[in-house]
This record gives sequence, C-alpha cells and structure tokens, in this order.
Amino acid sequence: MRYFCIGDSNTVGFDPRSFLGETYEYPWPKILSEMLEIEIVNEGIHGADSKTDFSFVKNRMDETDVLIIMIGTNDILKKIPLDRIEKQLDLLLSNFLRKSCLLVCLEKSLVTVYKRMSKKYEYPCIFANEWVIDKSFDGIHFSEDGHKEFAYQLYLKIVSE
Repeated sequence: MRYFCIGDSNTVGFDPRSFLGETYEYPWPKILSEMLEIEIVNEGIHGADSKTDFSFVKNRMDETDVLIIMIGTNDILKKIPLDRIEKQLDLLLSNFLRKSCLLVCLEKSLVTVYKRMSKKYEYPCIFANEWVIDKSFDGIHFSEDGHKEFAYQLYLKIVSE
C-alpha cells in the first residue's frame, strides 16, 4: 500500500528554528509511514494553499492507494475568503476523482468547507483542528513533539476506520 500526502509546510515538516528552510528529520508523514508500515510519499510544499498546483501528483496516481490532503492554513493566514477557499479546494479535489482520498482539516474556520467537500466527493474527513498539537514558537508550525502527536492521532483515526 502507498499513500501520498499533499499539504503545506506542516506536511513538509518545516522547522521554524531554521533560517534556511530546513525540515525536521521526522515530519508526521514519515512517522505515520513507520506506524502503518507502508510507504508514504510526502509531497508537501512550503507555502502551499488551496490554489497551489498539485497536478504533478495526478500523473503519479496510478502508483497511489490513498491521497491525504491537508490544505488551508496558508489561505487563512492570507485572509482568503472562505468561499474562494472552497472553490479552489473543490477544483483541487475534482482532479483526483475516483481515487481514495482522506481530507484532513487543520483549521477550525475551515470545518464547514471541509464538511461540504467531504459530502460532495464522498471522501472521509478527519477534523484535526480538534486535536491538541504542540506548535513551535511561531504558533503555526508543529514542533517535533507536535509532529509525533499529529501522526499518532492520524494513525488512530486511520486504523479505526
């Protein structure tokens, strides 16, 4: 089994202590990969938002069993209106029809958007905004412990379904 993860710097595993854009050695996709004992390809992009072009992943979908999508934090930080975020997320998801996707909502303000997309595309959605995840000093990016906790919570949700 093979998973792909698309998302922003929290998916990449950005370490905000670094001035050079370095990442943690064990971001949540790598930790989750070890927990599930499967291959997980981390296709996170620093600064990604709902309008980021992830079409390169579509070309690799034949190699993938499940696509995990966690987008929206940068949209919220940029104060993009929710209706525009929803349209962009809808466009992104329409590119991956008939593929098993797992939506992960990290932002409380995006819960309604993610619920609508989950219903429309019949993709399961995990509301990670309800979890207590340790963040770094910037209040946005997961800390090393936050990556461990996020992976563990996601693991629990995946194995319970």
